[in-house]
Formats: sequence, C-alpha cells, structure tokens
Amino acid sequence: MEGVVNRNWPRHGKALHGFRIAEWLSTRPDLAFGRDLPIGRLVGITQRDPQQQGVLGSGSIAGESQALDHRALQSGRQMTIVSKDSSAAARPMLSVVCINKNNEDTIEQAIRSVLSQTVENMEFVMADGGSTDSSLDIIGKYPEIRLVDGVDTSRGDGVLRAVRAARGKYIAFMTSTDGYLGPNWLQTAVDHLESDPEASLVWGAAISMDTKGQLVPRFFPKAFPAHRKVAQKKDWFPIWMVDSGVRLSYFPELSYVVRADIYQRLIEPDPACPELENIDPILRFHFEFNRNGYLPVYMPSLAYFGRTHDNQGQFSDAAPGWIANYDRARKKHVARLLSGETTHVWRDGNGREIGRMDAGAAKRAFFFGRILHSRLLRSVRKRIGL
Repeated sequence: MEGVVNRNWPRHGKALHGFRIAEWLSTRPDLAFGRDLPIGRLVGITQRDPQQQGVLGSGSIAGESQALDHRALQSGRQMTIVSKDSSAAARPMLSVVCINKNNEDTIEQAIRSVLSQTVENMEFVMADGGSTDSSLDIIGKYPEIRLVDGVDTSRGDGVLRAVRAARGKYIAFMTSTDGYLGPNWLQTAVDHLESDPEASLVWGAAISMDTKGQLVPRFFPKAFPAHRKVAQKKDWFPIWMVDSGVRLSYFPELSYVVRADIYQRLIEPDPACPELENIDPILRFHFEFNRNGYLPVYMPSLAYFGRTHDNQGQFSDAAPGWIANYDRARKKHVARLLSGETTHVWRDGNGREIGRMDAGAAKRAFFFGRILHSRLLRSVRKRIGL
C-alpha cells in the first residue's frame, strides 16, 4: 500500500494541556509546514509574541485604520495576480475562491494569507453573500480581488457562485474565517499536479484555531494525528467504500488544490444521484470525486488553519441530514460495485481511463478497506483515550 509516513504526532486528550505547538513544530523539519513558515511567524499567529504578527497577525484586525502593505509580506518567488477582468485572454494557473458573509473580524486575515502566497499567475475570487457589516469595505481595499457578489440563503449558494466564476487551471477553496499557514503551500500543490498527470487533487492537513486566534493541536480530519500512513491514489478508495459518516476518508476542503474542470463539473448536482441534490456542494464533490475514480495525493503538510466559530457550514443543523444522504448514496454505489451491476473506473487528471475494478476486485478492495478502516479507527480511539 502506498503511503506517506507521518510519525510522532502529539497525542490528543489531557496530554495536550498547555502544549506549545510552535515549539513542537520547530522539532519537525520533515513537515513541509516547518519549512514553509518561520517559527517566529507561527508565534505571531498564536499570539505568544504580539510584536511578531507575521502573515496572519493576531486578534481582530478589521478595525485597523491604515492600509496593509501585503506585498511586503511576500518572500521568495514573486506572486503574480492576474487581471480582475473576466475577459482576460490568459488563463490563470490557480484560482483561489473564497466565500464570505458578515465576517468582518476575520476576512482581512484570510485575504492576507492568500496574498502572501508565492504561487505564480493566480486569481483571487471572492463571493460575498450579501454582507451588511464592513466586509465589502475591506474587500474593496484590495484591487487584486475579483468580487462576485449576490444574496446567499445558504453556504452552498456562495460556494457554487465562487467555483463557477473561477477561470484557473486549478482551484483552491477557502472561507473568510480561515487561512493558509505557510506561504508556499499553494505553489507546492500546483507543482505536484503539474508533474503528476494521474493526480487530480492534492491535499494537506488543517489545524484548528480557537476564537482567540490561537492555534490548538486539533487536526482535520480528526483521525489525522493517528495516521501512520495516509492512503494514496487508488489505495484511498477501499477506505472510502466502508467509511460511514466520512470519519476517515475525508480530505479537508480548506486544504486541497484540485483540477478546475473536475471540480466545476463534480460540484454541481447530478440528476442520476438525487440523494445528493440538496446537500452541501463541497460534500457532494467529495462523493462524486471518489465515485468517478479520480485520484487524491496527500502531502505531509499543515497547510491551513480552520477557525472555530458559530454557524460553521459543515457542522450546521443541516449537516446530520447531509451526511445521512451521503452515506446512503455511498452504500448504494458500493452495493452496485459488489454485485457487478457497475464497474469502478480509475481516471487520471484528464479524465482518461487508467484502470478498472470488476466485482471480484471490488469485493477484495471492500474486505481490505474494512481491515484498514478498523485498524485506523482503533488507532484513533487509542490516541484520544476512548
């Protein structure tokens, strides 16, 4: 089984009380996060040193009166922001799409984390869902941002509007409450997709930030710290086949870069799968990505922080219904595979067939997935003291 060794993660539970994540990360030179982000910058994020605010700064910065010279935050390779004009002939290499509605306290941190990236030839699309706070004034301070505004009744409205507006070869999705950690993550992901025609999506880990702006060692997905090996490419699918509740087979939407043509097609409702018509588009994409046989690649990086806040889209009141529908659709598809009613087709980044899995192979994969899933789940429970 292909995998990336990911050792010595800090334990969950009481052992993390008073844990100094910055110091721990400084001992992990094998993590891309440790190379991308100088430790002083991380200290700034965690507010341990208010004099070193780094890329993200600390606390609420929406009320700052002076404009931020975000170009001074860049280091290394020069980032190029393409024209906001949607008729521009040159296609961007990457579109970062962000959704926002009334997040004036955090949106500027999110913006700065994008503009500090070293990726070349990038566009920045912001879908505002009808903010009534100062969000639009903050967005207006940054001429690099292409605003696609509307009136959102759900997170899904903003997600679809942002993704549909993207013009890049690749897409990275984010929200205005969160942000990137190291400045090289997006370029690293793009470089891999450019060099690996089989891969359709590159993802890294996300870490939590509390309401005070401090990083805490709580990772997404929850199983991530316990993973000794993270399944790659075709080895990912057997875990997805058996994973109820999307516990161990979910790549965080805030920390992946995906080929745009695949993302924009699979995130839309599919009449052939009515169970997923009314769920969150991000969760629908996750299902369709796996069902259609595209291949993910995990990179051992802490790419992103996700801030704890009220009314989080994935964990809203509707989420239990979404996940129930997701599981129903997954089980239906797996049953068809195991019965031989349909055949799983593996696809490369251009959608070309690179392999098939008949009913016999599906049964072996399902059995393998159950064993691996059980081992991973036991490892997670042991780590968190259950």
